[in-house]
Amino acid sequence: MKILLKIKWLIKKTYLYLIFYKKNKVAKSRSPHGVYDFDFLNTVFENSKLIKSNIDTYNNFDLRYIKKYNLDDLTKTSIQNSKNLVNSINNEYFSNLNEYGYGRKILDFEGYSDLPFIDKFHLYPANVFVINEILRLQEDEYIKNGLIVDYPSGIGNLLFYLSKFFPVENLIGIDDFSQISKKDIQDYQNKTSVIEINKYEDTNFGDVDVLVSIELTLDVIIENILKLDSKYLIFETMYVSRFSDIKKALETSYVVDSINESIVVYKHK
Repeated sequence: MKILLKIKWLIKKTYLYLIFYKKNKVAKSRSPHGVYDFDFLNTVFENSKLIKSNIDTYNNFDLRYIKKYNLDDLTKTSIQNSKNLVNSINNEYFSNLNEYGYGRKILDFEGYSDLPFIDKFHLYPANVFVINEILRLQEDEYIKNGLIVDYPSGIGNLLFYLSKFFPVENLIGIDDFSQISKKDIQDYQNKTSVIEINKYEDTNFGDVDVLVSIELTLDVIIENILKLDSKYLIFETMYVSRFSDIKKALETSYVVDSINESIVVYKHK
């Protein structure tokens, strides 16, 4: 079985090399050592497949809703009160949100032209699109008084931005504190917005309008997510597109409402 999987992966590597070389984008997928990052190319490839299968919902990186607002003061406050995170458990992520992982790399690879706007926020890039989509749902009155859940929420900086538009009591953060200590979270929260963040099993839920899950392998928590029966789910596209089991689990109760290379929004059937 392992040999067969290795052969399949070798064949796929060859295919990925050929299609991305042909598209003349392969230079952007090289590491500093000149070796092709096939995990990244596979991510881009699987994203493209998921988008093509839901092309009627493609939004082409639409950020028109969030661009109506100036959130510079929130960004300044968030950055000022997160300086201690250089000493956190996963300081590579929390002290480098804009550049961490594949989030920004995907945007750059796809030729996204508005990276300076993304950089104006103290957020992992996908979360800028998350805020835009939640504002869209609010403006179109698809969501009203239900909860907005961020799972995992880390320090809660996404919730801090959302608190400009929604009552704090409607915002819930969930984390298992494996990547950030509860004390570090509380230090940030005490100086920004007081939104208590707890473990899943210690959280009381009501009706959930939107559940956001960004920058985590979804298979770890997908069962918990589906139990909450949220009206809308928002994930990074790459954490859905690469895993057939996750796609199948979602398809039983949800359909794609909006998608781009960064995030995918699901709505309840």
